Amino acid sequence: MAIALKSLGNYDLAIKNYEKALKINPKVFQVYNNLGLLYKKINKFNNAVLNFKNCLNLNPNYSEAHTNLATVYYEKKFYKLAKFHFNTAINLNPKNFLSHWNLSLLLLEVGKFNEGWHYYEYGKKCGKRPNPEFKYGKLWDGIKNLNKKKILIYSEQGLGDTIQFCRYIKLIKNLGCEVIFRTYENLKYLLKDIDGIDKIICKKEEVEQIDYYCSLLSLPTLLSKNNLNIINVVPYISIPNDNLKNWEERLNFGELKIGICCNARKTDQNFRSFNISCLKKISKLKNLKLISLEKNSNYKKTFANILEIGDLDNIIPFRDTAAIISKLDLIITCDTVIAHLAGALNKKTLLLLNYKSDWRWGVRKNTTLWYPSFQLFRNKKQNNWKESFEKIFNYLKINYNVNYK
Repeated sequence: MAIALKSLGNYDLAIKNYEKALKINPKVFQVYNNLGLLYKKINKFNNAVLNFKNCLNLNPNYSEAHTNLATVYYEKKFYKLAKFHFNTAINLNPKNFLSHWNLSLLLLEVGKFNEGWHYYEYGKKCGKRPNPEFKYGKLWDGIKNLNKKKILIYSEQGLGDTIQFCRYIKLIKNLGCEVIFRTYENLKYLLKDIDGIDKIICKKEEVEQIDYYCSLLSLPTLLSKNNLNIINVVPYISIPNDNLKNWEERLNFGELKIGICCNARKTDQNFRSFNISCLKKISKLKNLKLISLEKNSNYKKTFANILEIGDLDNIIPFRDTAAIISKLDLIITCDTVIAHLAGALNKKTLLLLNYKSDWRWGVRKNTTLWYPSFQLFRNKKQNNWKESFEKIFNYLKINYNVNYK
């Protein structure tokens, strides 16, 4: 009954049913585990921890409960405890691939890249990463000689991931092979001139005869010896001069030009996006113009001095956005593809991160190895953006000639 109620979204009643079951028989360890998962789902982490511990008191060898407890500790940034329970789960059940995957994210977040990338490959075994097969070629293992061979590198996960990791392609090219890059259709124009790509195709196009194939996000694992040499080499995306000139003329005004992006993709909005109203105080600064980098944003209803570009990327995806970013003074953005594009262009960017952010932004620091032009502003509490925007407001006053109108 509790499981059915949970699936229907009736969480309070589901909790009562779990508690009722435990009163009848307090030694069924799976019930504690299920109750812990429910508390985790509604972000009551302390209650979740208590129930996972109760489960493990009854059955210390229950690998799944160690995984679940570790994920809560990871959410709370208790990294040592999380790592301990992920490793325990793996030792108890080496085929607990979800723990391998989560451990990879933790290790990458705390900067242990070589170890983290090793475990990252387990994402293909637990459904967190795609594991396609192609009509031609074999999966490249990082060992086989690529000299005079043809390899297909394919994108996976989001647009931002693709922009972030396409810098690794030139390392593959340096191994003497021909590189075909298979990516999302709306990134073909933007990435066509990336160093190391011989041919770029989109996912709906037929894959030609190849010798090997490999995921873009497996390159850090397979080329681990070169990781740190490539991470902070920016810029690595170029923009045609004619489009740069066009936007230089259209944005030819004397104010400080700040590009803004408030919204991540819908699946990530609960923890990456912030409301446009957060920029209210900043919008009142003089000698400053906010420029929306979101298509069809409709922000002028909120702030009159926001410039919205009606024909943004109407012809080719990201063609205008990339050129506009290049001609702005500063970018203020949430964690989304716009952030990665700005970083790849080496544009000065103020990145706003929620308390629990993605692994790639590391821990505690206000800078990132991936994009040297970034300054990170981290929330101290989940979804509480006020302090971060206050810091950005002060940053603008100190570093630019802006003040209240």
